[in-house]
Amino acid sequence: MKSLACLFLVFSSLTANAGGLVQDAVVTAIENAQNLNQDSFVVTVSGGTGICADNLIFFPAAATGSHQDIYKRAYSSALAALTSGMKVDIHSFSDNTCSNATWIKIKR
Repeated sequence: MKSLACLFLVFSSLTANAGGLVQDAVVTAIENAQNLNQDSFVVTVSGGTGICADNLIFFPAAATGSHQDIYKRAYSSALAALTSGMKVDIHSFSDNTCSNATWIKIKR
């Protein structure tokens, strides 16, 4: 029982700083690079709720670690959202800043 409680505390502390950056936003622009020194792309969102609503959201490749396919799928998903006008939710697995996004969901 003690080990289960310890496992819960460790897991909750690792995810305490991560979370939803924006929900129900519309992608209005995509930039293919944040700067020349970092492999990243930038999404501009309009509307929605959350700390990154009506803001720029940065997707650095380093945020996905060795899982670069996740980074590539996020870029493709962002392009699909821009083209379709569908709403998105964007999440960070590492912190609650608009500069470290890793996950994007497209929805009606």
